[in-house]
Amino acid sequence: MNNNVAEKYMQARRELIARLGQIENELQQIKSALGLEDNGQARFAPAGRGAPRGKRRGKRGSGLLAILRTLNDKGPIKPTELAQLSGVRATTVSNALSTLKNKRLTARSDRGWTLTPAGKAELAQREKLMA
Repeated sequence: MNNNVAEKYMQARRELIARLGQIENELQQIKSALGLEDNGQARFAPAGRGAPRGKRRGKRGSGLLAILRTLNDKGPIKPTELAQLSGVRATTVSNALSTLKNKRLTARSDRGWTLTPAGKAELAQREKLMA
């Protein structure tokens, strides 16, 4: 019986964390629409920092979604700033940018990285799946 209660608790916790990320994104969109300045802090808890090896803090793909959202909101942006604003480790950002570039979802310029039109479509599709 205790295992069932623990499983329900963990499921409810995961759902709350996912909803918090959605609310935070909606708030950011409202701030952007109103022209309010962003304070520059990370939107998501850093993935895995301080967590025991093999333990994940976020849902699979949540780091990539945070990267895509930040690129969309702040691009062109340098990888270091992208890591800070998205709350994802710098190595994860580097690997993701390489993969996204190979899929032609991002483009690199002297000012930083941006989403291509295909990247914006990918972000829209992923956000639709999250809703």
